[in-house]
Amino acid sequence: MTEKILARASEKSLVVPGDNIWVNVDVLMTHDVCGPGAFGIFKREFGEKAKVRILLLLLLLLLLLLLLLLLLLLLLL
Repeated sequence: MTEKILARASEKSLVVPGDNIWVNVDVLMTHDVCGPGAFGIFKREFGEKAKVRILLLLLLLLLLLLLLLLLLLLLLL
């Protein structure tokens, strides 16, 4: 399934493990360590108008943190 998704995104009929390909992407997801460098490459390759959705990821992480705190409070009671 992964090869089919990557083949479609790279406009190739077939890709196999080990192939180096360029793909057309609409969303880039990364973690905080690699983010700044990846964002720069993403903007350079796909233009300044390419969207990097940081806010949504930060909100999801905040929600996860709040849920973990709630669980901790429930365990302590």
